Amino acid sequence: MALGEVDVKRQIKKNRSVFERMVRTAEEATSDSRRVQLVSQAVIFTIDNIPGVFNSPELENILLEVARKYSVPLAGTFRKNEVLHVMSRAYVSGGHTRVTERWIEAAPADEMHSVVLTGQGDRPVPERLRQAVSLRGGRFVNLKVDFPIQRALELRKLGSQFERIVLNVHPNDVTPILAFGTNDFTRPVTLFNQADHLLWLGVSIADAVVNLRSFTSKLNEQWRGIKTTFLLPLPVQDFEQNEVPAALKEERKSQLGYAPSTKLVVSMASGYKFRPFAGIDFGETASSIIKLRSDIRFLVIGPSPDEAYWKSWSTKTSGAIKAVGVIPNAELSKYLEAADYAIESFPLGSPTALLDCARYGLPCVSLRTPTNWYDAFEQAGVAVSSTEELAQRVVSEIDFGLARTNELAQIVKKEASPAAFSAKLSALKAQLPTSHAIHPFSKDTRTEPSDFEVFNNFSLMLKNRTARGKVQILVRTLVYFYVRHLFPFGMTKRMHGKLTAYGIL
Repeated sequence: MALGEVDVKRQIKKNRSVFERMVRTAEEATSDSRRVQLVSQAVIFTIDNIPGVFNSPELENILLEVARKYSVPLAGTFRKNEVLHVMSRAYVSGGHTRVTERWIEAAPADEMHSVVLTGQGDRPVPERLRQAVSLRGGRFVNLKVDFPIQRALELRKLGSQFERIVLNVHPNDVTPILAFGTNDFTRPVTLFNQADHLLWLGVSIADAVVNLRSFTSKLNEQWRGIKTTFLLPLPVQDFEQNEVPAALKEERKSQLGYAPSTKLVVSMASGYKFRPFAGIDFGETASSIIKLRSDIRFLVIGPSPDEAYWKSWSTKTSGAIKAVGVIPNAELSKYLEAADYAIESFPLGSPTALLDCARYGLPCVSLRTPTNWYDAFEQAGVAVSSTEELAQRVVSEIDFGLARTNELAQIVKKEASPAAFSAKLSALKAQLPTSHAIHPFSKDTRTEPSDFEVFNNFSLMLKNRTARGKVQILVRTLVYFYVRHLFPFGMTKRMHGKLTAYGIL
């Protein structure tokens, strides 16, 4: 059955009711450890079920209350110009990890940067992140200790040794509030808004919030109750456009199984970002482009070729649309060197990926949606308003369409290259608060969801209808039952670490 706007809005109201019950359950629990896990579970629910609100004073107050009950000796002095980046988990692929890596690499030369992971467990850590920390003379800490309260106390003790804290954490990570939600912790906390489309924990302890797009700054003030916000561009690597020589491009195409005359269009992002909804279908659009120009082929990096959606489009187009799965960063260049054009993933965008494509001198296009808005794309004229306009843009620009990409390159060099980003970090540092405080905030009391939330929930509802989505719902339902009625009975430290590392607890 096709989903309409009325269906999605109705589901958001149902989600709100479920979420509010989960909040009350967390408030009524008597065990601190169980209350903390119930808070995390409530926010995990909202990640896949938009509730129509962007904050929860009730959940954050629970964590603040628990935080005040526990103390730990703190450092009497901090080390000047030392910054601690707090991450829930770091991934080999994924935009938020790249942001932390590039933030550290572009930071002012006199700063030392360290990273602490609160829920990585035994999952592999990207080597580039380790190298970035090492080159800055920092420490790399993986907190594998005990349960959330004990982890938070370790983080509180560690954090007190640094001049500043930067949070780049998952929406449901309870550790930062438990660590920094006390009056005796005085180091200023800056929160990087990596999940600007979701409800997240941390409003009460964020002395400043950094956004990557201007749209979210307004959202923060109106619906999250955040007053101190700053805007930083999405940091990129050295943005030198390296137009690929024709001979090398032909060689790369041959290596990938394409004829030299083929016009190759690439797009790359996690698989879920391509999931069609609200009448927006990447495969359908790609197919319409191929009908307009039979020499065009699509190479989609990120989604598994075994997914039914991509199998279907490969069959329908006789292999002209091909998904190739996740490609390691070390091997990515040969794919981009073979390409002639780049499209940002949609319905959900991946601006980091499109910027990486633009570095190879590729003409680029981005589809503007309620959730997909990046300032530099708007300024450069790279964004379009419909899939029909996007198709025409690709066909008309694939041979000689570098004007907008060149404009984008100039904007990115000026705003987000390592040198420019470093200058912006220095300017930001001068404006950030120099001490920490707990910040009360107003509850988001809206009764109707925004277009932003409706669009988001379209995708999530379709995901929840898949076989994998249904299994995930079943697992999370069973986990919530266990947390509500039994936790921590039978839960070992090792098991808790594994479940946390995979976003289950």
